[in-house]
Amino acid sequence: MFKSAELVDAFMERQVDLGSEGRHSQTDLLVIAGLAQGLAILAVEGKAGESFGDLVDRWLDGSKGKEVRLDLLCEQLGLSPDAALQLRYQLLHRSVSAIREAKRYRTDVAALLIHSFSDDEESREDFGSFLRSLGLKEPVPGTLVGPVMCDGVRFFAGWVQDGAATDENPEQYLDDLRDYAERLAQWCDRVRALCDERKSRG
Repeated sequence: MFKSAELVDAFMERQVDLGSEGRHSQTDLLVIAGLAQGLAILAVEGKAGESFGDLVDRWLDGSKGKEVRLDLLCEQLGLSPDAALQLRYQLLHRSVSAIREAKRYRTDVAALLIHSFSDDEESREDFGSFLRSLGLKEPVPGTLVGPVMCDGVRFFAGWVQDGAATDENPEQYLDDLRDYAERLAQWCDRVRALCDERKSRG
């Protein structure tokens, strides 16, 4: 399905309304991709050794607003709130961001991609736990797993692994970040070109 994907549009730090009180989910890079038939929405989350944030049971603080948000997130993901307690909250709302944007763009294909710049086994395990809760297997780096139906959307997930720094090559980490930044800049140039093309058409 994704082999013929082409970039249609992309937005850095895209904020997505989750449909409940509280902050919007801010995705590092939201990609609208053209497929052979229709569109796909990809939420790309870059990681450079940091975790996916608090576990849901720690994020919850007894407030009604957070309980309502958790219920809504779980409903869209097909999870029970109890099953989500030991999952990383960030993975829930990033996934729902892709799902909600897919519905807004009138497509039924969405994906969450984790782009990792370090060999972070703990985050891989957290990601795997989240996917297993959805009934998916943990993907081999560079591949997608899915789909699983989430609120009427076919949801996929993948892990992209870049080279990690080592004691023998400490500059590799910065090189990877620079490479990622260059690719983001290229995507942004493409987005600007698309916008200019649309303006010229009136």
